Amino acid sequence: MSAKVLILDEPTSSLDDSEVEKLFRLMRRLKSEGVGIIFVTHFLEQVYEVCDKITVLRNGRLIGSYTTAELPRVQLVAKMMGKDFDDLAAIKQTDGGTGSYRDEDIVIKAVGLGRKGYIKPFDLVIHKGEVVGFTGLLGSGRSETVRVLYGAERTDEGELFVKGKKLAAKHPIHSMYEGMAYLPEDSDMNKTLKNITSKRLFLPIFCLILVLLINLVTRPDFFSIEIRDGVLYGFLIDIINRASELVILAVGMTLVVSASAGTDISVGAIMAVSAAVCCNVLTGGERAATEYANPLILGFLAAILVGTLIGCFNGVLVAKLNIQPMVATLIMFTAGRGIAQLITDGQITYVRVESYKTLGSSFPGFPVPAPFIVSIVVVAATVLLLNRTALGMYIQAVGINKKASGLTGIKAVLIIFLAYAYCGFCSGLSGLIASSRIYSADANNIGLNMELDAILAVAIGGNSLGGGRFSIAGSVIGAYTIQALTTTLYAMHVSSDQIPVYKAIVVVIIVTLQSPGFARWRKALAQKKADRAEGKEAA
Repeated sequence: MSAKVLILDEPTSSLDDSEVEKLFRLMRRLKSEGVGIIFVTHFLEQVYEVCDKITVLRNGRLIGSYTTAELPRVQLVAKMMGKDFDDLAAIKQTDGGTGSYRDEDIVIKAVGLGRKGYIKPFDLVIHKGEVVGFTGLLGSGRSETVRVLYGAERTDEGELFVKGKKLAAKHPIHSMYEGMAYLPEDSDMNKTLKNITSKRLFLPIFCLILVLLINLVTRPDFFSIEIRDGVLYGFLIDIINRASELVILAVGMTLVVSASAGTDISVGAIMAVSAAVCCNVLTGGERAATEYANPLILGFLAAILVGTLIGCFNGVLVAKLNIQPMVATLIMFTAGRGIAQLITDGQITYVRVESYKTLGSSFPGFPVPAPFIVSIVVVAATVLLLNRTALGMYIQAVGINKKASGLTGIKAVLIIFLAYAYCGFCSGLSGLIASSRIYSADANNIGLNMELDAILAVAIGGNSLGGGRFSIAGSVIGAYTIQALTTTLYAMHVSSDQIPVYKAIVVVIIVTLQSPGFARWRKALAQKKADRAEGKEAA
């Protein structure tokens, strides 16, 4: 970074705790490299955590600049409020006129209660019949303290006692059982409902619950799970198992959509090519084999490598040549299955070896389907990579504004290229699982229409198809929702040829709900209702 002075205006106002910590680590690194930083914020905790000097402004006037270590917090508050420190120090603590309290009258007692990165440990005693007030500026921690006491936020240190009984308030329901109630500052039901529905994961979770409820009504035994021959069986297990390839594809598709504001419609074809390469390597070019011509690991590596290389090819077209993503990936979407047919001589290639079926069935001694385990490993590894490195932040920055991210030193071309390469890797791995299920390479059917399902999973996951911020968890939930929907449609005797039509309708609805035009229309409608209500009140 070539900047000598960096100005950050309320950068943490919309970040969660983990994102704030990432920002602070970056600020400390830039500071060590000699970059001067102006950090504007109203969170006093953050000021004392990262700032060396404090400048106080009030009503457009400079009050003064002070060294952080030499300015106690109460003095800072006094300067912000325009009060003398002596005035604040003269405030006496009163007991409300009720006199002293006995130990047996203690209702709530907190000892060192806190949560790292959220609120520092505190001690608190509340007696029977006592009214305790919490006051402070925005960001001072007053609301956080109450939420911690009630169990609305988890704690990682300290103890809480209610009427002498130790309470592990990990959930509000535990506090309710002990007679505690919580009325938040925003108690308006409409605002609360709006806050819930505005959460990114609300749409995917709502869709998944809706589909599962439909299945529960049509099939009362839908949630029944049993073990047969050491393997879990049931409708729910079948959905989890069959959705594994889609989950892996959705992870790769999420990064592509976020970074390039476009979709990779070649993922299904890449699956077919990867499966064809793997089976061709293992059979030695024959159309069927009962033993391996080459080591199994060689076939797996070849399939994943081919998938990754095709992803790199797509990445070059999109990132370097600036070809629209759908047009660029249309090349492999059209040619991919033809390439797979050439590799297999237009025939289905069979690998009739038991060990080859393991990846698509179950590992010995594990009742959980192997594809599900592989998909969970991919999701966990991806989330770990994005959260422990700056890659996730870079992908979002490039997706939001490619030119602006370039001005900050982010190599947008490289980020988009890596996103497509990783999507190719995910497609190759999904092709392996699909091939292992049927112990063969069927170029016509492996991965067929999977690109639509992957795009739909990303959309249902609450991710904008216009790029920018993304949620891997949302895409995973979306993938399971799609598989549950597919299972439901089959149960309703809908033909496989008609199922893509229903899915396409769902895509259109979701994209419309996410569009800026729909948001403007909804905002204008709300404004009209407000104006109409004001007119009636005036009349």
